[in-house]
Amino acid sequence: MTPNDLETVRQIQDAIRGTGKIPASQVRAWLHNPSVEVLGAVTEGIMRGQTRRVEPPLSMEEICSTVQGVLQGVFDPEFPRQRLRLKQINRWT
Repeated sequence: MTPNDLETVRQIQDAIRGTGKIPASQVRAWLHNPSVEVLGAVTEGIMRGQTRRVEPPLSMEEICSTVQGVLQGVFDPEFPRQRLRLKQINRWT
């Protein structure tokens, strides 16, 4: 994970732990990040029910396409840390 990705994951985790609204524009920016770790952090937050705090709400299509993208990345045989990613999926389910 790059230092930028690590910082983005920290921002996502801070937003998830917070109590205020999370701007949808910020969530969408995170969703366009190519890092599976960043997408995983966003997905973890979405799957834990934090979507109610996203303002305005994300569409179901945005949520589903994110989850699909993370799942496709997890099973990508080119990824050198596939076992780590599978462990992350297990945490989310």
